[in-house]
Amino acid sequence: MIKTLMYRLFRLGGLPRSERLELQKEGLQYLDEGIPLTIGWRRYREANRYIAQHRRSLTGTVALTRRRLLLFSAARPLLALDLKDPRVEKLKMTHPTDGTLALSLNAEDFHPGCSGQITYWLSTAGAQALLNLWHSRPAFPADSGPAPCPSCSSNSP
Repeated sequence: MIKTLMYRLFRLGGLPRSERLELQKEGLQYLDEGIPLTIGWRRYREANRYIAQHRRSLTGTVALTRRRLLLFSAARPLLALDLKDPRVEKLKMTHPTDGTLALSLNAEDFHPGCSGQITYWLSTAGAQALLNLWHSRPAFPADSGPAPCPSCSSNSP
């Protein structure tokens, strides 16, 4: 899959160097940088805001290790999910078209005080490989509770 122009020119949408070292220690299984990434919000509601439907296109990175699933854009995490987190089962990963991977989640499961649906569409040549890795991930016993998540405003338009 072709990398975005912003990545080819300025390396925007790449994985931060410090995060790369940490991911290698965790057992990096999949990494694709500089990919086109679209975030969609549907019937999204947070404290003083309602979004009926909105999409935003970005350049980003997707990474899967033995411990975490990560989505980055502009060196900030959009989604950082520990595979031991019970919310993993609420994340729906599909392969709608060749070269596209869709991650869908209910906002209330990942962002306290928010509701609606958030979908991430990733354009990556390894979409099927990532989906296969996702489905073959090891099952972990549920922890005592979910890890802290980014605030609603960091993922909203």
